[in-house]
Formats: sequence, C-alpha cells, structure tokens
Amino acid sequence: MKNLVKILIIVSILIWYNNTFSFDDYSDSKNNKERAILIEKYLLTHKKQISSFTKKYKIEWDYDISKELDKIDFLIKSLKTVQEKNIEKEREDLIINTIVNEIKTVNDRLKVILQEKKNQHEVSLQKIKNSYWLLGEKLSKEVTKITNSLSYIDKKDSYMLSQNEIKIKKSNDRLKELSYLLKIFWKINFSNEEEMKNTFKKIILEIRKEMKNIKNVMN
Repeated sequence: MKNLVKILIIVSILIWYNNTFSFDDYSDSKNNKERAILIEKYLLTHKKQISSFTKKYKIEWDYDISKELDKIDFLIKSLKTVQEKNIEKEREDLIINTIVNEIKTVNDRLKVILQEKKNQHEVSLQKIKNSYWLLGEKLSKEVTKITNSLSYIDKKDSYMLSQNEIKIKKSNDRLKELSYLLKIFWKINFSNEEEMKNTFKKIILEIRKEMKNIKNVMN
C-alpha cells in the first residue's frame, strides 16, 4: 500500500511537470498571427499553473520565479505585437522563432527553480512536522494512561454496560483513535504549515472534549 501511494505521488508529479512544461511551437499553423494566438494561450495557461504551484508552496513572492514570469509577460506582449500590427513576414518569423526559443529556455530554468523550491518547502515542512510529532508523542502517552485506566470497561460484555459506561466507552475509544493519530502524526501528508497546525489543533480539541465527556459522566 505504501509503495502504491509513493508511485501515485511520483506519477502525479510527473504529470504536473509534463503538463506545465510541455510546449508545442505550433509551427504547422497557417500563419504567424494564428501561431502567435496559440502560443499566447499556452503562456497564459502556463502562468496560471505556475501561480497555483507558488501558492501551494507559499513562494508567491520568490525573486527567481518572479523574474521568469516577467519574461513570460514580455513574450506575451511581443506576441500581441505580431497579432495586432502589420509586420513584414521575415520580421514576424524572426519574432516568433525568438519567442519559441526563449520559452524553451525559460521553461528549462523554471523547471529547475520550481523543483528546488519544492524540495526546500518539503524539508522545512518536515522539520515543523517533527516538532509537532514530538509534542504529540508526549501527549499521546498521557492520553494512553487515561484510556488504560478505563480498560476495565473494555473487559465487560456490551450488554452488561450501564448507560454511563456506554458513554465512557464511546469517549474512551475515540481517545484511543486520537492518541494513535498523535503517534503517527509524522506520517500524515500536509500541503502547508497552516493545514498541519489546524489538524494538530483539531486533535487536541477533540481530546479535551472527550475527556470532558468522561469527567461529566463520572461525576
């Protein structure tokens, strides 16, 4: 199962890169204006995909990426010139071919930059996750002490449980699940720190709720 998940992740990354950096220069198009329109559509879609990537990995204001996006904006303006102005064929050919070559160069640079930023993000995220996991392990041990103290309920047959014991058992079972989540927190995949923080907070709040439920029933 773990291997399957890894394979799916790798495949999804490859698909993303193939979709983002695949480029057809549309040299079979009827004329340069049509070719310019198609290339512009590609670049606009390309920018959106890169923007989504930077948002996901919290690198919207990265200098290196912004510099390459500025080049893409310049290429789009150049394509507009071909579409909207009457330029002699030889100059049109030169502009389009220059743009095509520049796109390939920009894509090569972006591919390296984005992969590097992605790796940096994942290393940083893993460090933060480890700090949460260490805290979670300590909390998990404390929760386990509580669930163990109530293990006598698990030894009873369900038909022998009182209404209060049924409620305690339900909360105790949930506490076991939450304790386990804290133990394996390092295995959970998160897109960003905020998602990680919210998940950890939700687990803690649920633990408090179930402990409160048990306390209320036992009083």
